[in-house]
Amino acid sequence: MRCRLKPTATLPVRFADRVALLETELEVRGQQTALDHLRAAVKHYGRGRFPACEKRLRAALLQVTAYATGTGDLDGTRNVRHLVDTGRLTIAEGTRLLHDLRALTAADPYPHRTRADAGRFRIQLTLIHATALLAQVQH
Repeated sequence: MRCRLKPTATLPVRFADRVALLETELEVRGQQTALDHLRAAVKHYGRGRFPACEKRLRAALLQVTAYATGTGDLDGTRNVRHLVDTGRLTIAEGTRLLHDLRALTAADPYPHRTRADAGRFRIQLTLIHATALLAQVQH
């Protein structure tokens, strides 16, 4: 499966700025564990430790999913199913989120990319999913 990020009508935001925006949002919402995982993932990415980066990205996304669900349960499948059942995610969005959660721990789901490009792509996917999930939660 190939994925492409397509341009949107919004102004482009630098990668580092997008990460900083999500970090700020997590901090404002008191999601320290997810914030710590995200910061560690970015640090591992910068040092070329891609498997560690991906592990931290998955942990951060699981934390955000649990927060969006309103539970402390880190079972991603159960949380996504709850979000779909309550109408906060469509079936297609839930399926995509579950697929991406699983891809964060796959050995090399993007063989057409270099390891650094795949890591950056995974960070971008995590940013997109986390931002969409946080938008579902009133604070």
